[in-house]
Amino acid sequence: MSGYPRRPPRRVATLIASLAVLAAACSSSAQTSPSVRTGEPPTERIPVIIDADFDLSDIAAVAILLRDPAVDVRAITISGTGLVHCQGGRLLVRYLLDELGSPDIPFGCGREAGGPDAHPFPDAWRARADTGFGLEISPQAESGVPRDAVEVIKSAVEASPSAPTLVALGPLTNLEDALAADDTLADRLAGVHAMLGTIDAPGNVFINGADGPEPLEWNAYADPSAVSAVLASDVPISIVPLDATKDVPVPADLADQLKTDHKAGGADLEYELLVRNPDRLRAEDGQQLWDELAALALTDADLVSWEDITVSAGDDGRLVQDDGGRSIRFASSADPTAVETALLEALRRGEPRATPFILPTS
Repeated sequence: MSGYPRRPPRRVATLIASLAVLAAACSSSAQTSPSVRTGEPPTERIPVIIDADFDLSDIAAVAILLRDPAVDVRAITISGTGLVHCQGGRLLVRYLLDELGSPDIPFGCGREAGGPDAHPFPDAWRARADTGFGLEISPQAESGVPRDAVEVIKSAVEASPSAPTLVALGPLTNLEDALAADDTLADRLAGVHAMLGTIDAPGNVFINGADGPEPLEWNAYADPSAVSAVLASDVPISIVPLDATKDVPVPADLADQLKTDHKAGGADLEYELLVRNPDRLRAEDGQQLWDELAALALTDADLVSWEDITVSAGDDGRLVQDDGGRSIRFASSADPTAVETALLEALRRGEPRATPFILPTS
């Protein structure tokens, strides 16, 4: 992305966001059993609350989840401590929901200041997200009274036909606040499926003196105290960390592949974003299918290999392997060919968007 470092930009840090932990424990070897545990009684579609900070990878992931026939998106919350600020985020979410035919899904934004150990994203990155990465969003796109993310999460959990899974694609601040506001929430969530952190893979944070080998990922690094708070809860946690996303760089020819068939809303939106932001396709920038992989693995667990591990929250949001820590499930690797096929299939689902993209002629 323009203005981003040449090394893995912001979402390179979007480590591990995966499905809710299964009730049965897994061995430490690779697993391919379903990664989402829904509430009782089970529902035909997995109820989901999306919590995201709306970088380019998040937008594609949200489009995938909105059009996944196995997923019932109950609400969307904006992580104000992540990339996008609340005002820009609300306009963008309103636009995405209208474009993809889901105007009635409730949404809200959380606080914009992280904990005392927070590391805000660089201003240049945030400014780019606030303008929707070049999407032509009307200033009137947002409607209604802005809602608070905690209120939205609470209402969505209460109204869900079964225990929902919270799919976290940004910093965990909103989930931290929701858990603090309602001590029954952890028991009423099927689990947390997050793109978050790294276990053994190099990190993607290259500011404040950190470099890639440091095990720091942006979603965790942005608000480390939120990671600690969520790990301290009883909610089942699965993550898709950099360990898996490193296997799936953004295909350099993704825009060319979509150019041949982008009639569906998600494909058209992704095609437009790639045309407007070609740096997303640059291998030297370390761009990966961070949040796209998390979204795809929610309902297709075989795209990645799963392992159980016990971790604790270390300094700067890093995840530290610790026999006395919290048990979570993490995606240790991904199948690049299968993921690329699944990505194109997911983006090409459903009807066209409300205002299809017209490629500029000059």
